[in-house]
Amino acid sequence: MPDRAEREWLEGRSLNHGAVYTEDPQAPKWPQWVTAEGNECIATRRGSRFNRGALAVETVVEGAGVVLCCIAMTRQRLAAGVLTL
Repeated sequence: MPDRAEREWLEGRSLNHGAVYTEDPQAPKWPQWVTAEGNECIATRRGSRFNRGALAVETVVEGAGVVLCCIAMTRQRLAAGVLTL
């Protein structure tokens, strides 16, 4: 479970949504992730919606929020130190 500082950090960020995953029942979704992490007070509907996952990831690189996505989309940026988990 995240500590208070982690919860407060996430509460202040845009939760970006990738429409690519809406049809996949196994794909992570903000409501389920937030509940699993013990952050029930976070408004999971806020944030931008993207039809392409790559655009959602790019907004994170630019400092405009956080996104749930598959690791394959971020592997090169993680290796380069541009993104962190």
